[in-house]
Amino acid sequence: MKLTGLVVMEHRFIGRNRELEQLRQLWNGNQHKIFGLYGHKSVGKTRLLKKFISELKEKNQDLKVLEFDFHEIKTYKRFLKLFSKSFQIEWDQNDSEKDENEITDDIYELVDKVLEEIKKNYSESKACVFVLNNLENAMPKANRDGTDPDVLDKSLWDNIWEDIFKKLIPNSYLYIDSTRHAKFARYGNAAELIDVEPLEDDDALEASQRSCW
Repeated sequence: MKLTGLVVMEHRFIGRNRELEQLRQLWNGNQHKIFGLYGHKSVGKTRLLKKFISELKEKNQDLKVLEFDFHEIKTYKRFLKLFSKSFQIEWDQNDSEKDENEITDDIYELVDKVLEEIKKNYSESKACVFVLNNLENAMPKANRDGTDPDVLDKSLWDNIWEDIFKKLIPNSYLYIDSTRHAKFARYGNAAELIDVEPLEDDDALEASQRSCW
């Protein structure tokens, strides 16, 4: 069947060449394990990160990349379930009927199996890369009166960092995009933070025009 009258549009990556090159150099430099892209909402952090990760996967066939979007992940249990499933470790089917906030010892045992598999099978030569999108949604939120949250209340990110990623930094890489800065207890020196500024006027105009095509 012959199709006529079709216009194929090329989805070209607009702007961000400086930030993209910075990400490439940091990866090749191999001096950091944590990379944070920070900026205002809708400034282009996630798209920039997806572009870079796509390049990494094309050049590194042994690279295992796992993405988690905290716009969708609301509870620690939900994250642990997705995290385990990413390594083909399924939970008990009956667990889906339990409280979304209830985390049993059996669940922690499954997660420990995943951590051991990563430590055993991944290293700098065969990397495992975790991408956390919209991480601000997992961080402590200000109280309704505008005051800071109680520092004693552990956030979703606090739990994930302490139980998962802090244990995996020697064996994996962590990429984050967020409107707010995340804390990396004891690993601040291993983190490289990149501020993603709004596009230049010409690039912003072209991007808005293409979004209307």
